[in-house]
Amino acid sequence: MSDFGDYRWGKTKKPHTCVYCGRKIPVSTNTRNYHGLWQGDWQNWYACGFCVKNVEPDYAEPNECIGGDEFSEWLWDSDHYKCNKCENKMYRHHNSSDWIDGTHLKISCGDCDNEWVVEIPFDEM
Repeated sequence: MSDFGDYRWGKTKKPHTCVYCGRKIPVSTNTRNYHGLWQGDWQNWYACGFCVKNVEPDYAEPNECIGGDEFSEWLWDSDHYKCNKCENKMYRHHNSSDWIDGTHLKISCGDCDNEWVVEIPFDEM
């Protein structure tokens, strides 16, 4: 539970990293920023519009830490991980280096080594 803090919505003045998907949020992108004290630790993080709309409502627990696990769970449930070659839902875990130009994510099948790309846009809030 939060000790105290404030959510702010607005356009970024410099690049930031989304707390959920790990993407670099470009300058002048609408984001939500949290700044405050959370369970005794100072927090200052940003969330992109896509994650605020799609990941946070169903995957973020209000009394737990926020991070990339929520995005991974959303991605798995969205069927983007279903291989279009062998149709298995096996994957190699994505990381921030798998983002191509900030809006496309490269995914690899753990069974057949097939690779594919899915688009995940920066949504406006």
